[in-house]
Amino acid sequence: MPRDISPRVVAATRLARSLRFAAGAVGPGSECSHLGLVWTVSRSGPFHGIWINYPIIADGSGAAPVWQDIAASYRDAPPSVRSLLERGAVLSTCLDVAIEGHGRIAIGIQTSGHADPAAVEAAFRHHIALFVIPTGLILSATESFHG
Repeated sequence: MPRDISPRVVAATRLARSLRFAAGAVGPGSECSHLGLVWTVSRSGPFHGIWINYPIIADGSGAAPVWQDIAASYRDAPPSVRSLLERGAVLSTCLDVAIEGHGRIAIGIQTSGHADPAAVEAAFRHHIALFVIPTGLILSATESFHG
């Protein structure tokens, strides 16, 4: 892994890739069960409603409705935290991986060893199931697939 890319970013990328593969196998409108998570796939590929570095701002934008339904410019990726802050938005949290279901973020994942209090609060406020999966666990579990 290159030195300038953090293990947490690599873990989020690998996890999203694995989740997208599983979602692609069942298709939009179908229930997907992968790695102990269950959700209804909301979009077609290549992202299948699974996003990396997903910001949610204090007014709930990003959580419901999702960024991809707010503006066409976010079709392939949510806005960056930096761009939101430059526009004066108040950041609630940024999820390492977010899974969309039924037009809102249904599952949030942090790829660290602990739950960030801001993420816990945002998840509670916006009815998002929040999971914390240690970076090392994701990297070791995905090594053989994405090595």
